[in-house]
Amino acid sequence: MIKKPLLILFLTIMTISTINGQEIFDFVPENSGYFLVLRSTYDYLNALKEKTNMFNTYLATREVDLESMLKNSFEALVRDSTGQESEEFVNDALKNDFLFAGEKFVLGVNDLISFDPIYLLESLKSSNSNMFLVWKSKEPDLLLKVVSALLGMEPFVQAGSKVNEMRSNSGVLYFYEGNEYIIVGTSERIVNKALDTYNGNNEGIVEKKEIGTKMAELSKNNWITGYFDSDCFKIELGADWPYTVDETFLVAGIEDDRFVSTITQNITYLSEEERKRFDSWNITTKNSVENRVFGDYVAFFPSESVGTLRNELSYWFEMDLKPYQKLADLIVEISGKSEGKVTLCGNIISDTETPVLMMKFSGKPEDYVEEKQLLREKDAKEYLYDDYEVFEIQMMTDTFYFMFNNKNALITTIKPEKIFDHLENGIVLNEIDSYNRLRNKLNEKSIVEIFIDISKIYKSVAGLDSDTALLYQETINEAGQVIHTISFY
Repeated sequence: MIKKPLLILFLTIMTISTINGQEIFDFVPENSGYFLVLRSTYDYLNALKEKTNMFNTYLATREVDLESMLKNSFEALVRDSTGQESEEFVNDALKNDFLFAGEKFVLGVNDLISFDPIYLLESLKSSNSNMFLVWKSKEPDLLLKVVSALLGMEPFVQAGSKVNEMRSNSGVLYFYEGNEYIIVGTSERIVNKALDTYNGNNEGIVEKKEIGTKMAELSKNNWITGYFDSDCFKIELGADWPYTVDETFLVAGIEDDRFVSTITQNITYLSEEERKRFDSWNITTKNSVENRVFGDYVAFFPSESVGTLRNELSYWFEMDLKPYQKLADLIVEISGKSEGKVTLCGNIISDTETPVLMMKFSGKPEDYVEEKQLLREKDAKEYLYDDYEVFEIQMMTDTFYFMFNNKNALITTIKPEKIFDHLENGIVLNEIDSYNRLRNKLNEKSIVEIFIDISKIYKSVAGLDSDTALLYQETINEAGQVIHTISFY
């Protein structure tokens, strides 16, 4: 049930890794939407293996240590694509910086647990937008052959052409081979533009935005550094609310025994009232984390944030919600009449076609009179279970249970007689070490929190025992910046 498209910023490019940090930014044209720089990837991946259980366990599934995996992969590619042995080339390639730039970048909830070593490389082949990569090497001709092999493409050089083609049955990419670097892009124009920018014939985004010093400083002590202009970065995890993003800065690296990525967004709010409303959502989750939940996924978000709820529903049902539109509208109405944070929990990994999840809203019976009547009009089966008034309704191939008592409303895909068993055998977040270990390092207040128990996913998918988890938090600071933090150990 996991989509392919989070961890791509962290665990991508196992085979990629340095033009001088400031120098590599000079390839990025002024009209690029974003760029990402990865520094010392080889060293960081080794550190991730040593310091984080998540990455260590992931590598265990490959039954090979990191150094061997990286070197063997590259050495094999070098042999197959160039016909020669070159350990020095492999070491050089794995320790060099890597730049990736383009128009828009989307980070989705399912990326948090998706591992794809060459996602960024592959995205060049599948993208309909302009993007390019820059990778330095002392032997760019060998590097070009290795990149071509990784992509399953073949370079074609036409005499007299500065920019040439890389072809396969699935499409065409364009490349330029410099003295100590290669550029690979989705169009001839974007490759030429990157080259012209680097040579000073076109203004770069670093100069235009006057962020050169800041980016150089940020990239010194971080594995990944990124800049995103305007709304070119979309994160599908936080609260969905109408504000304008001016720019986004991303840094990611290792802090103690955790991997931490911090995404800071400078915001323009539609009005002061909207800013105050957003501030009002930034509260502690103390009450929420004291309640029992179940599954490998737990989220807390503002009940007022209709867009956030719709996004969550679309993740779980992996569709645009059109077949469920009326039902989704009803859930949104219930959420809008609730107070505080919505709690959503469930199993990302399950044996059933129907998602195993539960949503909990705070409210009294009289708050939902109209919604109950709508359920009756939809021919929902109505009955009592313990102190809950239950409405059972069939939608497509799924059955939903709307349950109301004098304190809250529950909406779930689990039968009433089983939902309380799930909760009884579940957890209280602030009583488990994996949550507290990550949460204690973050801001006390939050707008949205998502906790993913990776250890349960590893156990379900691969039968591996590992103590590891991931926590996402969205918060707002006094300056009005929205800050997203993703951490795992």
